[in-house]
Amino acid sequence: MAIKKPFKVLIERELLLENQETRSKKKIRVLIGSPRWTRKGEEARCPVAVEGWLGRVEDMRGDDPMHAMEMALYFLNSLLKDLPPPKKLTWPNGDPYKGTYPDSIVVSDALFRRQVKLQDEIISKLQRQRLKRKKSGPT
Repeated sequence: MAIKKPFKVLIERELLLENQETRSKKKIRVLIGSPRWTRKGEEARCPVAVEGWLGRVEDMRGDDPMHAMEMALYFLNSLLKDLPPPKKLTWPNGDPYKGTYPDSIVVSDALFRRQVKLQDEIISKLQRQRLKRKKSGPT
């Protein structure tokens, strides 16, 4: 199924959609575009598509571009994490797809440790910058 109104893809994920009755499988691509203001300060939209299955769907809306992106992620997770039988989603390697946002993020121990270390480094850097500003006084 082709996307009717193409958009520049910002992030994507490839999954397999299986019909358990017929044992047929097909590749789908979950696509999210760049969020943008539709009315500055009032509403933003984020384009979404599931290529190979639903095609382009209604843009997700939010109070600002970040909120529109969050709504796109939430919508796609809700849509894809628990499909009714006979449909089933898997990762390309065959592992079951259980959704990834926001309540079921699963990462390896090594990736988790790297992420915690990175977050600690960012927080430490921000704290050092704040202390430096306080010591130098008001500008």
